[in-house]
Parts: sequence; C-alpha cells; structure tokens
Amino acid sequence: MVALSRRFALVVAGLVVAGAVGVGGVLSAPAAAAHPLIIDPSCAARPSVADPAVGALAAERRVSVPEAQRRIAAQQSAAVVGQRLRSGLPEKFGGIWIAGDGSDAVVTGTTSGSASAVIADTAARCGIASVRVVTVRHSAAQLAAAADWIERRVPADRASVGIDFAANTVRFNISGAPDARQRSALAKMPAALRSAVTLGRLAAEPDPLACSGNFCDAPLRGGVEIQGPAAAGYVTLCSSGFVTVNLTGTAYYLLTAGHCGAKGGVWNTNFANKSKHRIGAMYNKVFGAGGDMAIIRIDSPSGWKLPRGLVYVQAGAATTRNEAYQITKVGDSVQGMRTCKSGRTTKTTCGKVTAVGVAVSYNGTVVRNLVQTNMCAGGGDSGGAVYSGHVAYGVLSGAAGSCTTFYQPVKSAVAALNVKVVTD
Repeated sequence: MVALSRRFALVVAGLVVAGAVGVGGVLSAPAAAAHPLIIDPSCAARPSVADPAVGALAAERRVSVPEAQRRIAAQQSAAVVGQRLRSGLPEKFGGIWIAGDGSDAVVTGTTSGSASAVIADTAARCGIASVRVVTVRHSAAQLAAAADWIERRVPADRASVGIDFAANTVRFNISGAPDARQRSALAKMPAALRSAVTLGRLAAEPDPLACSGNFCDAPLRGGVEIQGPAAAGYVTLCSSGFVTVNLTGTAYYLLTAGHCGAKGGVWNTNFANKSKHRIGAMYNKVFGAGGDMAIIRIDSPSGWKLPRGLVYVQAGAATTRNEAYQITKVGDSVQGMRTCKSGRTTKTTCGKVTAVGVAVSYNGTVVRNLVQTNMCAGGGDSGGAVYSGHVAYGVLSGAAGSCTTFYQPVKSAVAALNVKVVTD
C-alpha cells in the first residue's frame, strides 16, 4: 500500500463530500536572516534562462526572464523544503504548493501558526527568500491517512484519488457518478476521515495513451517516436523517455511507459530520414500498483552514440526548438510547479503539476504514485519525457481527456527498475 511519506496531491473540481479548508489566514512569515544564512546548494536550484519552462512562464505571466528564472528555481527547490518540513514538523506540516494566483509564490500549510518561523527558515536555506504560510485544518499526515483509506477500501473503477494541499482536502474523482459499490464503501468511511474528502468528477475515464511522428538521428534521446511489436495488425506507437544505465554501468536502457508493451517485445525508432533502426527488446516493466514504467535494452550503445542524456524539445507556443536539450539531474515534483513534456503526437507542451501521489484506474488496472498535470497530450505520447530546468521528473503515463495528464515519477521508476538516468 502507499506509504505516508510519499502521499501528496490531486486536483479536479467538484464538492460533494464535505472537506472544506480550515484556513485561518495568510501569516507573514518572519525573516529567516536573524543570523548569517548559508544556503544549502543541495536544495537550491539554478535553472538556465534558456530553459523552455522559464521562457514559457515569462510569456504566460508577462514577467522578465530573470523573474521567471527566480520563480522556476523556487518551484524546483520547494520539493526539498517539503521533505524537510514533513520530517521536522510531522504533526504541523500541511503540505507545500505553488500559488495559483499568478504570483507563483511557494505556499506552505501548517496546523499551527507557531511553526511559521521554522518554515521560513527551512525555505530560506533552500534559496527561497519568501514563503507564504497558511493555517489549515488537516495536516499532511491526516490527509494521507484519508487518501490511503479510500485506496484500500473504495473500488477505484473510473477514478483517481489524491491530495490537494492548496484546498487542504483529499480528492476522490470519478468519471460519471459513483456506482453502488463506491457509494457503499464511502458510506462506511469514519467521520474523522470523511471530513477531509471531496468527491469530484474526471472529464473522462482514465485511459493510458499509446499512437503518429518525430524522429532524430543518433544519439538516442527522449521525446521521439518508438515503435513496438505489431498487435492485431497495428504497430504499437509510444514515445521515448530518458536514456538510463544499469547500476554497474555496463548496459544502457531506454525508459518509457510500462503499459506500452510486454517484456521481450522488440522496439525500433527512425532516423530523421525515416529509415528504421532497432533499439532492442523490452527488458523489464511495471504496470499496476507499483507504477507505469518500462526499460528497453539498447542493443548498440556505441551505435546510438551513448552515453548522452538528451531530450528533443519541439517548437511550440511557449518553447523553441532544441534538438539536444540536456538532462543534468533528476528531481521530485511539487504541486503547482511548471513542467514540460516531449512526445511524438502533441510535440512539446508545458503546464503545471496539479497533484502528486495520484492513484488512477486505467480500465480496471490501478496505478499508484503518479503525478497529475494540465499539460496536454494525445495517443502515442505515452512514455514521453517530462522535465523542467534540465531536471528529469517523469515519463508520461496517461490522460483523462486531452489536458488532464498523469506521469510516472522518474525517481521511483529508476529505483524499481534498478537503473539510473544518464545525465550530461
């Protein structure tokens, strides 16, 4: 079952089961510079001004590129701040998210105003000069307990469940009305947990993406079309995620979505001239409660000019073409942060994380620990690279409608498959 330490967030409108936010107001976080402050470089991010997420945010918010760069850096550092506060304030921490009012401010919830000084100091040490502190009714641990109760006892057909920190509630979202089994199970939920739950609607039934193309010459990279074995007369089409290497550094693998195919099936891609080239066989996969990820063994690493950690960023409304976008590290996702994805069908699209720690039912198969975004995607984008600030965050899993998408966190994917992302 899902561990409390990884429970985070989910968003989708709707309010049926009571679960209002107990907001006592926004507190003015005290300055954390009463003593000489040393910023911890392990959690202070420094994205490039050329990063597509920076440019997209600057255009959308109509702010300068340096200001957009500062905001993206704060968003990337927020994950570590949240981890430290969860450990240091287990009963008072109410989650961390990015404000949706256009300011992109880092916001932290707490059940006690007395924690605001610790919150501000922790944020400052990660390079976040200003953080909003909001009092909430439910702690992150209480929300996690309610979410886990639903995952354990309520049938997940046509549904997703996760925590919306900004609303201080657990969202149980279903495409259509709850069926009799779901209504019966929810009726048995203890009142203390039910008070933290909101029942909402998904725009469509969750469905894994998998199907039309962009290609690149070597080196092999993320964001291009990959072609699997034919099934029922049709070739399986997905997208490439990140190049990975095993823990001994002796073999290379291409990360993609687990639902794209079966172990042993051979995968190919094309060069820019459309000539087909073999990648290799799917070596390992997970599709179910453990996540949605797979690795394809790369038969000829030297032929593919590896090791390189690259993603193909296509030109879009908020992005410029970059055929060799470098991945320099992997990171954790935070609700409200900006991310971009590259895939074969909808090219490069950007948006924000609306939830983390999401459990989704794909045609009866429940996949846990996904991240939800409002990036748009289409069939065939499955497995595509999700990134921001040269940081790898995940591989695309599926969608509920065009612009409610889910991705598999890259950290848990590589841990489960015993590989690590190649970084330049």
